[in-house]
Amino acid sequence: MTVFRVCIKCDLVVTRVNNKRGAFGFYKNEYVRASDSRSAAKAAELKVREALLRNPSISEQDAQAAVLEIDEIDEGFSEAELSSDEGFVFFNAEAQ
Repeated sequence: MTVFRVCIKCDLVVTRVNNKRGAFGFYKNEYVRASDSRSAAKAAELKVREALLRNPSISEQDAQAAVLEIDEIDEGFSEAELSSDEGFVFFNAEAQ
């Protein structure tokens, strides 16, 4: 199995960032072990969806409604990357 880095993008989720509630988008990297890029994408999407559901600033309804898309997939990362937990990088969706 190979370690993949999957960059997930979401153009719109309602949340609170810096004490401001509004429409934000985000990018998030997930590192997953998979046999191919399709399996890696599915595993990464599941991890991001679970992270959204655990985020107290995002309602369960908004987390479930978030449309996730694969922005980028790269392979060949070390096993050590699997334990990294990079956060969400939010951007103001209303300004886009």
